[in-house]
Amino acid sequence: MYHYISEVPAQDKANPYSYRSGLSVSPTIFSQQMDYFKELGYHTITFNQLFSALYYDGPLPSKPIIFSFDDGYVDAYTNAFPILRAHGYSGMFYIITGKVGWAGQASWPQLSEMLANGMQMGSHTIDHRALGDVWQLSPDDARHELAQSRQDLESHLQTVIQQFCYPAGDPLNKNQNLPSAQAQVQGVMALLNKTGYVGATNDPRVPSISQDSSTPYIIHRIRVIGSETLQSFKDEMAPFVS
Repeated sequence: MYHYISEVPAQDKANPYSYRSGLSVSPTIFSQQMDYFKELGYHTITFNQLFSALYYDGPLPSKPIIFSFDDGYVDAYTNAFPILRAHGYSGMFYIITGKVGWAGQASWPQLSEMLANGMQMGSHTIDHRALGDVWQLSPDDARHELAQSRQDLESHLQTVIQQFCYPAGDPLNKNQNLPSAQAQVQGVMALLNKTGYVGATNDPRVPSISQDSSTPYIIHRIRVIGSETLQSFKDEMAPFVS
């Protein structure tokens, strides 16, 4: 799970309250990370391949992996995309549709080019609001976030969109022992099903590296921490790779 593939801007480096350092992996380090997975023999797969394997025992290559990128920043196009292609890899990019083309965000033509060259696209809502909280206030508004973002992606990119990513993991990031949190999760997942999504990725809040077909709307990911060295990245990945 990645966010920015870029250097941390100077103003953010100087700001101890900025979130950019923790979310930014430099292009150099990202390329080295892709070298690492290549050396280990990993092959990228699509979510269609993942679900085929989960539901129907479909074939997978040796050491399958999915690289995902949240928020649709412009460096997804300028940095992540060419580095992935240079390594023969694909990636899933979760797009905040209401921000496409804004300063610092990728444009529709850039996303179309990425899609045409083997990248995958999914929804990250219209405006990155906490979806569980939206559902609590208005299930209709939550449905709009899901349906409209999917429709906009399909209209602009001319492809079927079936995958979703929860902004900040909400509502899965709440204490699931609380009835209100359970209601939010059940409500949002019901809307995901009704609006045509077949899978959804979580912001990694659970210490799990396993996945099965019973939880298609809770696909686990491993967050890549920004501003770390290649060695610390390898140390972090050690429990998960072979």
